[in-house]
Amino acid sequence: VAQVARPDLLELLDRGVRIETDSDVGRGRTYVDRLRRMDWEEPDVHVAVDIRAAEFLELLVERLNSLP
Repeated sequence: VAQVARPDLLELLDRGVRIETDSDVGRGRTYVDRLRRMDWEEPDVHVAVDIRAAEFLELLVERLNSLP
């Protein structure tokens, strides 16, 4: 949600992401092609790889303090 309010807080990279749906043991496991080495189609997800933490915390505290 912070990305919508303050897009400058996150560094995003386009990467391929797959969710395991076939295995009973690993169902729901998320795989991200961080190094773009997999033979997947074009990247399909914006993945956050860094955050300006201090500014995010300021935003979070500001929003929490504004609640009734």
